[in-house]
Amino acid sequence: MIDRNEIMHLAPIILFAYNRPEHMRRTVEALLENELASESVLYIFCDGPKADASQDTLQAIQQVRNYAHSIIGFKEVIVREQEFNKGLDPSEIEAITEVINIHGTMISVEDDLITNRYFLRFMNEALFFYCNDKRVYAIGGYTDAISFPRNYPHNIFASYRAESCGWATWADRWNKVEWDESKYRIIQHPTRSQIKRFNKAGDDFYPMLLDKLYGKTDAWDIRWGHTIYLNEGIVVRPIRSLLYNIGFDGTGVHSGTVAQSQVLLRTAPLYESKDYDITLVEGIKVDKAVQKSLMDYFRIPMTPWRIRAKRYIKHRIKTIITYIRCR
Repeated sequence: MIDRNEIMHLAPIILFAYNRPEHMRRTVEALLENELASESVLYIFCDGPKADASQDTLQAIQQVRNYAHSIIGFKEVIVREQEFNKGLDPSEIEAITEVINIHGTMISVEDDLITNRYFLRFMNEALFFYCNDKRVYAIGGYTDAISFPRNYPHNIFASYRAESCGWATWADRWNKVEWDESKYRIIQHPTRSQIKRFNKAGDDFYPMLLDKLYGKTDAWDIRWGHTIYLNEGIVVRPIRSLLYNIGFDGTGVHSGTVAQSQVLLRTAPLYESKDYDITLVEGIKVDKAVQKSLMDYFRIPMTPWRIRAKRYIKHRIKTIITYIRCR
């Protein structure tokens, strides 16, 4: 356990908001329950309305902004309001880049995450502890419902999987990202070995990268995952999740509609200890048994060979076209 006095500067919190005032209120109230909230700077980035936004949406956006300006309890609250809608991808990338280049670290939270009271403590202690371990590219507060071996000796683990659900990083890692995915070698000259290594984060990773390349999603985090893959990095998380999501009610951009009970089934058992007992491990490595559980959890069922062949041919054609355009 790290002496709190050793951590000279707490990482700022970035909260992304748009048009969900009730979700945001619950997220902020949970953050305020964190023992380090009063010592932390909170940045709130409010995206602007789309050109065709309805009156109800405009009202909700204004409610979010009014609430943002009313928040007290943190060391400082800094609100950024966009005049027009930037969308998930550019708005989050620009916000993180701005804040992390000022402070050197940052903790990112979206407006539908309910954090445990020890979330900020874990994030800051891990950022401090792993600052000089350049293998560690991110700290995660969320953990999927993967199975851990009974004899697993730690209450944290390392994986190759990056997610944007309550996480933190450092400026020197973040600034290594190449945001133009058309330049990626795994896109220009894909090989089975490259894809297999990239998919150590989960079978869904390479399909997500292709979806981003072909404009089927505006989620930015798969390119962060690609950076971790290129640099053979890892992500450190607790085995019990320090947060859960309340945004799968049809209000989120990518979340769809899922019953809250089902969302919690996808989440590791929540951290419910009254005391903080998370021990960080120097030189932590990816455990083989945990890695197998993660791969099983994110495994994509095999489709008939004709469908796979058709997809492969279509992808190769698109890859050749992309390569020609990039030359």
